[in-house]
Amino acid sequence: MTRFQSNIAFSYVPYVTEICTPLFNNTAISFFQFMKTFDDGSYMTLTSNGNWLDTYFNKQYYEISNFRQPSHTYKEQFLLTNSFNNGVEIVRNATDGYDIANCITLVEKEEGACEFYLFAAGKNYPNIIEFYINNMDFLKLFVFYFKDKANDLLKKHAQNKFMLPKLSYGPAKNEDKIISATAIANTINRYYLSGKHAGTYLTKRELDCLQWMSKGKSASEMGLILGMTERTAETHLYNIKQKLHCSKLTQIISEAVKCGLI
Repeated sequence: MTRFQSNIAFSYVPYVTEICTPLFNNTAISFFQFMKTFDDGSYMTLTSNGNWLDTYFNKQYYEISNFRQPSHTYKEQFLLTNSFNNGVEIVRNATDGYDIANCITLVEKEEGACEFYLFAAGKNYPNIIEFYINNMDFLKLFVFYFKDKANDLLKKHAQNKFMLPKLSYGPAKNEDKIISATAIANTINRYYLSGKHAGTYLTKRELDCLQWMSKGKSASEMGLILGMTERTAETHLYNIKQKLHCSKLTQIISEAVKCGLI
């Protein structure tokens, strides 16, 4: 066993696979990996494929990975496999050895670190790329779902991160069949935020109120729509303001958009 294989990330593969079961059973997506790189050289990853994780470390692919740059060099965006400009050997080995191909990676930034959420299908499903583009909201929702369901795993992993050598930086399954976004959303208890709000979460009820507030509804109207008292709705709105560090409606909406909440 290598020093990397003793990391708890290897033992978490079955749990990650279980979390991803609704995704895998209802789309052409067959692989998921979470990665978080820190500017101090530490690294976290959770994946649904332990054999690939083993290969990644044994072949030292972390030395040529696209996801090892300083956090300030990334933007919050999505990356497709054919947009990578390095790490070709990684892509070839993943495709030929593990049928991990046709990838999209969602990028989220926070101070001193960057998170990557990678989805992939087999090499026989090239049309999945169009599926990704047309269902970006669904993929973002799954990221919230993952952060909620894997919260305990992420906390434990944060206490047992990989320490990687520092780098020298230079200048179809049926693609039309998709699990209901509502089915996913109904199982999320906490919506963990990214960026400067990393570590903060909104409850499902707070998110409900936030979304109705963005549509111009008052606390009393929210209460009628959501089956709660006006006072309860006001409490949720107050909590939202405190968590997003905002006082004005325009500020709240702006922060919510940045966090992908609306």
